[in-house]
Amino acid sequence: MHPYCHQTESNAARAGGSVRWRPRALLFIVLLSCWTFGFGAPQPRAEEISRNSLSIVHQGGGLFSISTPPGHRTSEMDTQRETIDLKRIAHGYDSTVDLDVVPETDITLNDRVGPLIDDQGRPYAMLTLYQIDPPLADLPSRDPGVDRGIDMRSPANMVKSAYSNYVSPVVTDDRDRHPVAGHPIGHFLVKLEIPGYPALLTGMTTIQRADRELADWTIGRELGIGGVLLTPQPGRLNTAEEAMAELQLRQRRLRVIDGVFYRRPGKVNLGPEYIIEDGNVVFARFKLPQANAKDALAVFVEFILRGQHNTFGSLINRPYKGTGSGCTPFAMSWLKASGIVPFVVEPEHGLAVQDMTAVQMDSQDFWRSLFRTAEIPWEHIGCDERVGASRIVPADYTVYDHLFYGESTLHLLRALPGLADKIREEQGTVIATLFAFGALTPLRDLVTLVKRKDPEDKGDYRWAPPGKGFTARFWDNGRFSDWIKRLWASQDPPEGITLDREGRFLGIEIDAMNTPRQTEPFFAEADRIQRLAAEVNLSAADLDSCRSVFGLGLQ
Repeated sequence: MHPYCHQTESNAARAGGSVRWRPRALLFIVLLSCWTFGFGAPQPRAEEISRNSLSIVHQGGGLFSISTPPGHRTSEMDTQRETIDLKRIAHGYDSTVDLDVVPETDITLNDRVGPLIDDQGRPYAMLTLYQIDPPLADLPSRDPGVDRGIDMRSPANMVKSAYSNYVSPVVTDDRDRHPVAGHPIGHFLVKLEIPGYPALLTGMTTIQRADRELADWTIGRELGIGGVLLTPQPGRLNTAEEAMAELQLRQRRLRVIDGVFYRRPGKVNLGPEYIIEDGNVVFARFKLPQANAKDALAVFVEFILRGQHNTFGSLINRPYKGTGSGCTPFAMSWLKASGIVPFVVEPEHGLAVQDMTAVQMDSQDFWRSLFRTAEIPWEHIGCDERVGASRIVPADYTVYDHLFYGESTLHLLRALPGLADKIREEQGTVIATLFAFGALTPLRDLVTLVKRKDPEDKGDYRWAPPGKGFTARFWDNGRFSDWIKRLWASQDPPEGITLDREGRFLGIEIDAMNTPRQTEPFFAEADRIQRLAAEVNLSAADLDSCRSVFGLGLQ
């Protein structure tokens, strides 16, 4: 103890009778002064937060020590690593090759969250999901009732809408005109606040090399829309700093430039531009028991230990499978691990709610409306060694087939001027010339014929009937956003949900304090898949088709 604290007791003893009638007051003053000046202030205690075979102990700050009983390690775990520091997360990339990946990622916002007590006197933790919509979300399209976000009515519509959002830049609508990340298929960020722990803010994203692989490998190898949806890419975690910087920029009024109908005679855009007042961000806060939040944090630490943050998963990759994660499954994994979503492994049947007009989805069932399935026709699926195929297997339809399917010559002529130059100038050459590949003539010239396998649009560009394609089950971030906007439009949220705002962002808060803790082991399926992969004895020739690859169930 600091000398001041020792001296106070001695001085009090010499004060005679005054000690006899107010010792507790003096003791309180002593302790208060010692706390105020930092002398003898309690240090964070080590606390075990895991309930599975791994022992994960919080050592204070963002530091966690991990030990594994003999026989429980898996090959995907780093057997040499005994600690995870959330201020210094290492990724599995060579920083001299992938220059955009920092050697150590800090996903913490501060060192320690203070006490959180609600109006009923209950201590709690807060889990917040921020959904960032694509640039053109909620804007009218040529089809009444269909906005220009991600259009899931058919594979062709999905490609067209994703491309339209890809080429539509976002800037702040002020003198600075700061560029803002576009997120053409949307994005999720996760924020976790547990008293005594650092606040976390992060999300799953890709590295720059992923764009080149998408263009050169997935599109260049003609893997089709199925290849785009089902092929994982190099991934990383968002730093807390970059995530917070983007959220702060989105608190400004934004301007979205319609890249498809861009016009630039004399370097002045004459095409459509849109003002976005709400940042294209919605959020949901979940007030939950601290034990549940620590369960989710323990799962995240193991997620890093297993190296899954190095893989940005495809539509079907999941943290619970040990196969990496896209941004939406990553966000949903926190809800699963904390018990808010009452399962880990997603049931094959009886999950999705079909009626999307209802807004009275209560706080226990909201997740049902976010889950959906798509039957991807086998003819539209290509694959390569990244998913275990023994060779490159092209699809029967290319991405260009989907992009140009059903488009009139007039539409293509309107969409082309200035677009390729604009994208080359701002984005480089990655996927910069999709429209420029021969969209100028009614014959869709020879370049387009080379890029398309179905230049006369004779093929079927719909989702397959049940059982006639690959069934992809996935969480739809667009439905998450739509659900929150519907609640705001109704102004009548169901019990347990309150409307909330964060500056320009519209959101909700869900009271999940009665949520039971998750009892399903989170990574049991990942370990099962790993054992299955080790047991399966296949020759290279056995995986020479995409049906054999995805039918194996190791993705």
